[in-house]
Amino acid sequence: MDTKDFTVTEALKFARHDFLNELQLILLHIDLNNTEEARKAIQGATGRLRSMAMLERLRMPSVEKWLNTFDWVHTEFSKRIECDIVAADRLVDDQEVAACLEYVIRSLAAVLSPLDDYGLVIHVTATKSEWQIQLILDETVALVCTDYAPKLNFAIMETADQGQWTFTISGR
Repeated sequence: MDTKDFTVTEALKFARHDFLNELQLILLHIDLNNTEEARKAIQGATGRLRSMAMLERLRMPSVEKWLNTFDWVHTEFSKRIECDIVAADRLVDDQEVAACLEYVIRSLAAVLSPLDDYGLVIHVTATKSEWQIQLILDETVALVCTDYAPKLNFAIMETADQGQWTFTISGR
């Protein structure tokens, strides 16, 4: 799927589909009398939903939208998001941050095998004065965003070391 602006109706359709898939998995575990796996599935789903809800505190709506729709657009990745965010106003053009993240993910996907699924961990942290988004892939890949020059008020750093690729974007 291409990156695009989802209508509210489209976003709700995708979100309902994802939610129903989660419920079907839980029901399967219950039907198999595997209550421990059902419990883990429920805890995993609620944890993911809490993290996604916490993104609102970042007060970067374009970035929040990018992260919330990531799974629908970038199907080559299995995303796990971890958030620790203190609500505060940010001194950055969040549309430019979202554009940078999209550029990096598209560049990364271009150097990966299209036949494989890749686990991507996204750490989003923010204090009252600083924010940081870190993308971590447990794969050895060449640097992909060396030619990206941010236009505004944020810093980027990319490393590929010991079987792990990490991209960090941060600002105030």
